[in-house]
Amino acid sequence: IISAMGVEACVLPTAVLSTHTAFKGFTFRDLTSDIQPICDHWKQEKIHFDAIYTGYLGSFEQLDLMHKLIADFGSGDTLTIVDPCMADNGKLYPGFTQEFAFAMAKLCGKANVVVPNLTEASYMLGIPYVESGYDEDYIKDILKKIAAAAAGENDIIFWQSIIRKKDIPVEGEEMCGWKPPHEEIDGWIVKFYPYNRYNDRRKLDCIYDTDIPYLTGEEGSAPLDYTDIDGTEYDLDIHAGLIGIEEDTTTRALRPVIAWWITQPLIKEKRYQY
Repeated sequence: IISAMGVEACVLPTAVLSTHTAFKGFTFRDLTSDIQPICDHWKQEKIHFDAIYTGYLGSFEQLDLMHKLIADFGSGDTLTIVDPCMADNGKLYPGFTQEFAFAMAKLCGKANVVVPNLTEASYMLGIPYVESGYDEDYIKDILKKIAAAAAGENDIIFWQSIIRKKDIPVEGEEMCGWKPPHEEIDGWIVKFYPYNRYNDRRKLDCIYDTDIPYLTGEEGSAPLDYTDIDGTEYDLDIHAGLIGIEEDTTTRALRPVIAWWITQPLIKEKRYQY
């Protein structure tokens, strides 16, 4: 299409597919190992590009190579365009993950022009996909968030969405004219509790009130009696648990932070031995 518009194009192949990934059984030929040698040859020939346009990228390594390509050829008056081709109709293409979408958002931060569809924009921002009913203001807000995320600014709404608690009416008979609410938790936090109290795998979409009391609290602790090398005895407590959530600065992937530590109680009291 670019060539048909009268623009001389230098193709940098990243992969060859037999069909679009929407088809079953498609073949995929990875050309990652050819990317850097091609770029090195272009540099050797001192080729200058008026624009750089990236499309389908099949791996984190290819994302890294595009960062380098833009750094080598994208200075000055070169226009950089990124098409984060990885999702559509509310779903990621086969082979892609949420972590990849966050990494793609970092590449978008190097572009002058970004052309995601709504699915790709939603995955890069870590927000729910809205299929219909949106307006121009919604689209503008999405674009502002993509620009802010690419620039490394904190998205307060995103971090607040890590854990959400809500009450939902329960279907069934009323008790004394009142239906008890059904309580559930959703958000990023549920990804860290893949099993319910019966050790059955959950769908990782929400946690119901029947399981909430059985979740690990901020920390677990137990008494620890320690005797030093000189015979001195100490009454201590050992603690462990989920203490926070860490974000990878490169991929923007979220991971739980698990830690343990030992403290000495400020107030001595009788403690049960386990």
